[in-house]
Amino acid sequence: METPKETLQLHLRCSNLPRMDVMSKSDPFVVIFQAFEGGQERELGRTEVIKDCHEPDFHTIIPVTFFFERVQTLRFVVYDEDKKNSSLQHQDFIGELKVTVSELMGGHRGSFSSKLNKRNGIVGKGMIHVVAESVSEVRGNVTIDVHAVKIDKKDFFGKSDPFLTISRYIGGQWQTVHQTETIMKTLNPHWKPFISTVSKLCNGNTSTQLLFQVFDYDKNSNPDFIGCFQASLEQIAEGSPSGKGWPLINAKKKEKRSKYTDSGVMYFPTVDISTSFPFSSFLRAGLQISCSFGVDFTASNGNPKLPTSLHFHAPGGFNEYATAIFSVGRILQDYDTDKLFPAFGFGLKLDNGAVVHSHPLNGNYENPFCNGIQGVLDAYYNTLARVQLWGPTNFSPIIQQAASVAARSHEQFQEGVVGEYHILCIITDGVITDMADTKSAIVSASNLPLSIVIVGVGAADFGRMDELDSDGVVLTDVNGMKAARDMVQFVQFRNYGNNSAELAAAVLEEIPNQVEEYCGMFKVVPRQ
Repeated sequence: METPKETLQLHLRCSNLPRMDVMSKSDPFVVIFQAFEGGQERELGRTEVIKDCHEPDFHTIIPVTFFFERVQTLRFVVYDEDKKNSSLQHQDFIGELKVTVSELMGGHRGSFSSKLNKRNGIVGKGMIHVVAESVSEVRGNVTIDVHAVKIDKKDFFGKSDPFLTISRYIGGQWQTVHQTETIMKTLNPHWKPFISTVSKLCNGNTSTQLLFQVFDYDKNSNPDFIGCFQASLEQIAEGSPSGKGWPLINAKKKEKRSKYTDSGVMYFPTVDISTSFPFSSFLRAGLQISCSFGVDFTASNGNPKLPTSLHFHAPGGFNEYATAIFSVGRILQDYDTDKLFPAFGFGLKLDNGAVVHSHPLNGNYENPFCNGIQGVLDAYYNTLARVQLWGPTNFSPIIQQAASVAARSHEQFQEGVVGEYHILCIITDGVITDMADTKSAIVSASNLPLSIVIVGVGAADFGRMDELDSDGVVLTDVNGMKAARDMVQFVQFRNYGNNSAELAAAVLEEIPNQVEEYCGMFKVVPRQ
């Protein structure tokens, strides 16, 4: 699922610039370059030239697309115009500054000031001040209550077991963007009201046509199509107050039966489009992102002393576990002011014979925090040397632990105050052995400020992970309880080779949208 990207506007000014011209003040302008990790630097834009000024406040606004999941470096180079309309090599270099967008948005809340550096990295003269502003501060959430009446009977010995899908036309085909739960044995289904983002349903354009389809669930075969119609979010919202009905049409039935009218009628008692805010606005309001790690120490990883093991630590190199920790952590650390990361192991056996599924990697149950990503890596390697790989692969204990921490932050969000959002990164090599308990833990935590990212290492079959990464389908536990939102992302490490930047991008891709959706649920307004 592609994360909606966000455009930022960069406002620039400088102060205390040095005099570069003998007979007058400098004529400064700024050129902005952008580079993604592993890619070439390219010019993003440049300001106007302000004549004879050492305190320039530039009017030119530079747009930049914000990619939360990537290392995105900006380089601001201040020049004194020496020759008009000439190449940069003919202008006088004043100073430069390099900063990642994550530092700008995370550590500095969209406002950043720094002394300019010389080309050799030594601090020079003059200051640059950067303010990043979202182009669109307000987005939309939508709450939909939907039911249908007199739908077609599909089951020979019963009624129908209907569910609804909503699809948008993307890349030349209809793609499901939402699916309701299935209601068993009814011809008049009333599905549970649901909340989604306007960006998810219609890419921010409420006039985009959507495809509403009703199917009959069949346990042993593909769902049976009942009927459909097309309408925009705008149209169903306009028809909601008057009780407008939308006929479900089955084209094949209509073609065969001259007296065919419809296969049921759908109604939308509530279509409430409310305002929401982009991820960057919460960062500027002080949102902190706290990341914790859960590392798989089960025996299926192989003897860590052997090169065939996924935990093997080759001198001077990273194994897949270490690469995943480093790739994800270095992105998130810019959004965490204290740079302290709780890290735990599961499926391991201690010297006393106890099998543990939530063991602090630093060995300190009272204070499981590691200092920086290097601290996490050091604790991981030390744990490998102290414990025995065991099993089974249970996720639920570590998810419940993360949820208990996130619950404390949840109280702050409920009061409308931007607080701390938590990300649990689980790195594993195999199939979950407590799938039912894991689903229940995720469903219980889905209304908390928590996202779960799972990185699968090794060559195991991770097919069942899709049950947890429920894009387009509501995650349901064994008791029929539904998740309040999608909060899980699964990525298989080997799909990205040794490209740590692409791995991090895939792992963190859905986080901004998950933060927005969570804050929208509790109507949190970012106040700066």
